[in-house]
Amino acid sequence: MKLDPLAKDTLGSAKSGNGVEAVKWWRAGQRNRVAEYCEQDVAISREVVEHGRAKGFVVISAKQMRVNWG
Repeated sequence: MKLDPLAKDTLGSAKSGNGVEAVKWWRAGQRNRVAEYCEQDVAISREVVEHGRAKGFVVISAKQMRVNWG
């Protein structure tokens, strides 16, 4: 499950980037930008978990759901 759609559907907020961008930033020497991206990822992950604990649910779009029925 991808964090960005989970955060968008549950919290209405999106991530600040993605792993591919983080690699590009790292290679470009933008270490602070990578650190900020990682910190924001952890913060949004925490918010999703806190929402789930407080409200008893998180929102997962049908597009994210892939059920193997056998």
